[in-house]
Parts: sequence; structure tokens; C-alpha cells
Amino acid sequence: MLLGAVVVLSATTLFSLLTFQRVNTLILPDGYDVRVELAETSEARARGLSGRSSLGANEGMLFLFPDRDRHGIWMKDMRFAIDIVWLDGETVVHVVENAPPNDSPARPVYRPLTPANRVLELPAGSAEVHDISQGKQIKKRF
Repeated sequence: MLLGAVVVLSATTLFSLLTFQRVNTLILPDGYDVRVELAETSEARARGLSGRSSLGANEGMLFLFPDRDRHGIWMKDMRFAIDIVWLDGETVVHVVENAPPNDSPARPVYRPLTPANRVLELPAGSAEVHDISQGKQIKKRF
């Protein structure tokens, strides 16, 4: 009986560890705080926001890449529009506003014009509301 409880506890603990998402807070150009889940692995970056029903007004996902490149973002299995913001460090280098969900076989891949090492996905309309544009700074709150 005790062994069964230990096995269940271990499986539950393992599940919690595997599904835990690190969260940080970023400060947008207008001073607004947004909580972001970090997508740090290739698997997490490939999954992104796919399958979710929405993002809250103060939520987002920050994709962290090990190198600077013109990293592409697609809208596979997305259910809502988003703003996509490419950052080189803390500096915005490119923004796509209101990228629509798209499950067609010919879905577009959005890319920045210049290399970046981070991509921030926010609810559609956030770029306009929070003054996010090329050259602006988005900083991490410590």
C-alpha cells in the first residue's frame, strides 16, 4: 500500500516538474508589466501558444534563442490573433501586428527584417496600445 502511494506521488511530482513553465515579468515601453512564459527549448519554441484558447491582457510568451537570426514564427494550431515582437536583446527590431490564426497548409511564416535573439508574443492590439515599435526597449523586471 505504501509503495503505491510513493509511486503515485513520484508520478505526480514528475508531471509537475515536466509541465512547469518559468515565468518572468517584462516592462513594455509605456511602463506596463506583462507576465511571460519562457520558451527556452526547441520543443517549447515549436509548441509556443498552439492549442491555447487565449492570452490575458497582461500575458505573453517570450521565445529565447541561443543565437541571433531571422527566426520565423508560424501560427500552427493557433486559435486567436497575436502581435509578434522580435527583440535583439532588449531592443525591438521588428513587429507584426494582429497576425491571424491560420491552419491552412500554406500558412505564412513571419520573419523579422534583421536578426534577433528573442521573440515576444502578446495579445493582438498590444503593440499599438503599449507603444511597441522598432527601436523601443522592453526590459525584464527584477
